[in-house]
Amino acid sequence: RGRIVVAGTASVYPSDPRPQAFALRLRPGGRVDRSFSGDGFRAFRFDAGGAAGRTVTLLDDNRLLVGGEATGLLGLAVLRDNGRLDSS
Repeated sequence: RGRIVVAGTASVYPSDPRPQAFALRLRPGGRVDRSFSGDGFRAFRFDAGGAAGRTVTLLDDNRLLVGGEATGLLGLAVLRDNGRLDSS
């Protein structure tokens, strides 16, 4: 639907310096898509250590597959269209 999705790495909470992977979704003009996680931004970890988001792809059912690194290993996460983690 013309939306832009960016994956990356951020230190989200000052009290917890471990980096987290994130997905940010924008609408076609660059405005934040608030239907995604309430504020357009979803941060998460692949495991208990730090995480780095490196790539994102749109799946056929509009879920997002985010790939990255988790403590030196491959990390994968699937996010639903609303930004929630999909544990299925």
